[in-house]
Amino acid sequence: MNAAGTPRRLGLHALLAGVLVLTVLAGGALRPEGGSLAMVWPAAAAATAWVAASWGSVRRVAGVTVLTLLVTGGMQVPDGIPVTLAAVMGLANALEALVAAAVLAAAQRRLGSVPWTLRRPGDLLALVVAAVVGSAVGAAVAGVTTVTLVPGSPWTTGGTWLLRHASAIFVLGAVALRLVDDRGRPWQGLARRVLWRRSAEVAVAALGASAACLVVFGTSQHLPLSFLLVPISVALALRLDTTAVALHVPLVGVLVVALTLDGRGPFALDDLAVRPVLAQAFVSVVGLVSLVLALHRDERRVLLAGMHAAQREVAEQAELLRAVFEATGDALSVYDRTGRMILRNGAAGRLFAGVSADLTDVEQHERLSLEHVDGRPLTIAELPVQRAIRGERVVDEDYVIRPPGLPSRTVSTTVHPVAASERSPWAGAVVSAARDVTAERQAWADTAAARDLYAGILEAATEQAILRCDPDGTITVFNPGAERMTGWPAADVIGRSLRDLHDPDELAAVAATRGLSPESVLWHDALSGWPVTLRWTWLRADGSPLQALLTVSATWDATGRPDGLIALGVDVTEQVVVESQLADSEQRFRAAFDTAPVAMMIVGLTGPSTGRILEVNTTLTRFTGLPDSALLDRDVRALAPPADHATAQDVLAPLLEGLLDVTEAELPFQHADGSVRWGQLSATRIAPDPDGGGVVGAPTEPYLLCLVEDVTARRQAEAELVRLALHDALTGLPNRTLLHERLAAALEADPHGSGVGVLFCDLDGFKEVNDAAGHAAGDELLRHVARRFEHAVRPTDTLARLGGDEFAVVCSDLSGAAELGQRARRLLTALETPVALLGGTFSVGVSIGGAVRTVEGGADTLLDAADTAMYVAKRAGKNRFALHMGGGRAAVLPHPRVPA
Repeated sequence: MNAAGTPRRLGLHALLAGVLVLTVLAGGALRPEGGSLAMVWPAAAAATAWVAASWGSVRRVAGVTVLTLLVTGGMQVPDGIPVTLAAVMGLANALEALVAAAVLAAAQRRLGSVPWTLRRPGDLLALVVAAVVGSAVGAAVAGVTTVTLVPGSPWTTGGTWLLRHASAIFVLGAVALRLVDDRGRPWQGLARRVLWRRSAEVAVAALGASAACLVVFGTSQHLPLSFLLVPISVALALRLDTTAVALHVPLVGVLVVALTLDGRGPFALDDLAVRPVLAQAFVSVVGLVSLVLALHRDERRVLLAGMHAAQREVAEQAELLRAVFEATGDALSVYDRTGRMILRNGAAGRLFAGVSADLTDVEQHERLSLEHVDGRPLTIAELPVQRAIRGERVVDEDYVIRPPGLPSRTVSTTVHPVAASERSPWAGAVVSAARDVTAERQAWADTAAARDLYAGILEAATEQAILRCDPDGTITVFNPGAERMTGWPAADVIGRSLRDLHDPDELAAVAATRGLSPESVLWHDALSGWPVTLRWTWLRADGSPLQALLTVSATWDATGRPDGLIALGVDVTEQVVVESQLADSEQRFRAAFDTAPVAMMIVGLTGPSTGRILEVNTTLTRFTGLPDSALLDRDVRALAPPADHATAQDVLAPLLEGLLDVTEAELPFQHADGSVRWGQLSATRIAPDPDGGGVVGAPTEPYLLCLVEDVTARRQAEAELVRLALHDALTGLPNRTLLHERLAAALEADPHGSGVGVLFCDLDGFKEVNDAAGHAAGDELLRHVARRFEHAVRPTDTLARLGGDEFAVVCSDLSGAAELGQRARRLLTALETPVALLGGTFSVGVSIGGAVRTVEGGADTLLDAADTAMYVAKRAGKNRFALHMGGGRAAVLPHPRVPA
């Protein structure tokens, strides 16, 4: 305990010690002349409360128990009680308090209650049992030992002790348990006005109860009128807060006991020893009845509040699902097993406009005239819904529909059967997701046309001199066409200025005409945003002139600044007509590449540029979130997330190594914001002619032309549909289909060994939970059981719900049948603790059948064997494990406890 808590703890113990001293004095004052036992002994409750406050520390409990012995025994010596007798009574009091506190703590722990509180009828039962058992221990010590010291019957002494002490522990203990509990203080959190009203009501009730006690017990009559107080206590229990009810019991007790000892009321018999016994018994009965009613009322309120909260939650979830269903952009429809539509969202109504929602899929087919994309009409057997009803999964298949009075549309359709048990109302139903992909498919066609156009440009440009320059005119690329045209080797030209190829006199004359310097006249217009095509005189390597039609254009980075120049020169000495064609070719090349609706890039295949990105278009920068500068010269495999670099390497390695010319694959791409996007990669290995093939801007070495289509949304939708199809909706566990797949995979990985086993589980007592608390409680129980089973199995095992209250576990890497039995016992142990639900606490078991692969056979054979063994466990008494032994036999194995 921290330093701040130590003073508070010392203060609490000092207070409880003071209360014990006062209650001992009060009890001593009520001891009859010459008697050894007090007629009322509230110190029993004070001692029990002091021990309970010390609970949790063995040293503190022992110290408080010894102090209780000294106080309760030592303070009786001045009253004339012999020292030995006082010591015995002190020991009885101390043991009584220790046992009562221990029994209360153990009982509340077993009932699953909050320790040291009085909130439920079970807590009241625990208090009564603790009071009786503790008082019985004290009575045994006092009754057996006292008769050896003073004359009298041990039964009379013990019985008197038991009733007086148990009554005090019960009545005053109930008050203490309510007051120490934060939830037992009804005045906390109330507005002042409400607090005054409640306080006034409690005061009136207290005065009324006191007045009734005075009327019944305040007269010197012996009529049996005490029952008149019971209806009043019942009324108070049903009206007041439970804490007020607990407080009213000692108030009534004080009045009843005091008036009875004064010789008044129904219990004022001639035998003075019997009077307090009857009075305290009456008070205990009144307290028990009042608190039982009040606590049952509280528990009912809690249950009703929980039920209303659950109803609100279900309604909110249903509204959320409805909103999500309606807000989904895809056209969602649900069909029953006959093919009749039973539900569709707004997107479906818009997509299939003019088609009534109450038609079957066959009738809708007749209205929409469904066709294959090649124009062939669909037969009824080919309808996606009909195929899904037969158990087939239809994924992303395109069809053409012709709604009445509307243009035809291309629709991508995915249809899956609904995973449901045979008794479910959704059994046999299918879910259809469709979306209008008319524009998307047209975009694909346009993309293909642009790709074909780009490829055509690269192949058509065969006789151009292609130069790439920095913005200041420094040549960085000098293609073989330029080498053939000029006779200059690229190595001698790269790094020099574009001006060096020109006739200096002509360059100076044109510059003077336009008012520009000879250094900038060639690329001034290009850098201003306008490609320039002019006829210039170039000088070949041998000094001879060459008439070249030169087109210079700028390239721009993501910020809009020029990052280079592309110069295309055509020898028009012999071919003037080709001049305009080559200029147009260059324009189409840049437009096709930069404006393509799909992401495009060119990847090098030779030398240091192998696997490096050489060119990108704007769509790729948008797709990756990276600018051109971050993409160029980057390894194409590094576009994938780090964890998927190996996958990208496997896909691209055959192309980079020249083993494949074309490939297609879906790959993940790392976006600049950290997210992962999925792209459909189409990569083609291009091997141009050594002279560049005459294609403007094309590399002279082999390269990859890569197109990337964004398929992120489709992948996410597919993943969610697959998850829903392979998992149980109630528990989130794998369903029968996924279990079967994993079992088959485990058997295939271990074809001849016995390292694969199956546990088939069927809950015992589940029907009783449904009958007693309803199907909602049954569903809640199944979720609790699923979580417990998840903690009991290994991460490598597959836990599945097969339907109803049936579960199964696929266990791999087994050393034999003995290890399978150990795993079954962990499942049995997982259900030893009762399950606490809103509708109550329930105990359920599980009958488990196990089978280990010992002979050749598939997944169905192994599951059937485990199922057979499970029924053997059922017949053997349930809540146990039976192992299939072959030949239709199964052995029931013992169920020892397994350490947690």
